[in-house]
Amino acid sequence: MRKFFLAALPVLAAALCTPADTLAQANGPLVVVVNRAAKQIGIFKVDGQSLAPLRTLPAGDTPREVCLSPDGKRAYVSNQKGKSVTVVDLQKLEVAATITNEALDGPDGCVVSADSSKLYVVATNRNSVVTIATSDNKVLKEIPLPLAEPRRLALSPDGSKVFVAADKTPKIAVIDAAKGTVATSFAVGNEPRAMAFTPDGKSLLVGQVVDDTITAVDLGTHKVTGVRGTPLSPQRMAVSPDGAFAYVLARMEPELFAMPLKGPHDESRTLDLGKLPWGLAVNPAGTLLYVTSNENNNIQIIDTKSFKVVANVPAGKDPNGIAYRP
Repeated sequence: MRKFFLAALPVLAAALCTPADTLAQANGPLVVVVNRAAKQIGIFKVDGQSLAPLRTLPAGDTPREVCLSPDGKRAYVSNQKGKSVTVVDLQKLEVAATITNEALDGPDGCVVSADSSKLYVVATNRNSVVTIATSDNKVLKEIPLPLAEPRRLALSPDGSKVFVAADKTPKIAVIDAAKGTVATSFAVGNEPRAMAFTPDGKSLLVGQVVDDTITAVDLGTHKVTGVRGTPLSPQRMAVSPDGAFAYVLARMEPELFAMPLKGPHDESRTLDLGKLPWGLAVNPAGTLLYVTSNENNNIQIIDTKSFKVVANVPAGKDPNGIAYRP
């Protein structure tokens, strides 16, 4: 029951364009998609309210999550069983390197520092975060966490902190980016997963997949300021640039929920997503959302104004993580 309360296609890309044409198109906005079962990375050109496939690249064993450098030059894909990270050059549309290290045991969520110089990767099986220099892809440090089975990372709006969510600990750990150590942790709900910041930089929103809730946390005090219900299993979240809505991907309902952040809680704005949605990305303007489906092997593109699906794009076998490069 929903609870609401206040408080074959991947290989086509290479044939579509000549190499020169493909690289020229890589200068514009891109969407990067990870195909877990196929061990591939799909790169798409943004084409209005649709996507055009550009290139398919190899990944490691069981790729799942993807993050992009703020400078737009690199994509990083965590290979969970491969104990590695695939580095993609988004200017040349090719695999630039594969990072392997014993510390990368069960790599999952990742994030890149504001200056694009450091990559942070969760090592789920070691209860740690691994920091990597993006200049030479060398591991700099492994940061132990006071959490069990960490899964997701989020970089604070000012770039000074990295927030870590874990499956087995109802807390968020906060890493001081300058020192490379855990500064503090604070309590939230059960099995925190999705994280997003409000545009004013004052609050962190955390989705709890067991509780089916979103918790709002004051970034200055790390105190919970409110809890709201969502459809089942809120696993991803994106906040509109104007701060009006948090778009919550509920995997088990499965729905996209436009949760109002201003005014009364309203449970009515939901959109059916089909089977097993997994990844969520948003364009910088907040006008389009991109949702991958493990079961339907596609990307649904959603217009946030009409809150309707405007395109379904084939995305290869078992698409998981997704990211938007402006």
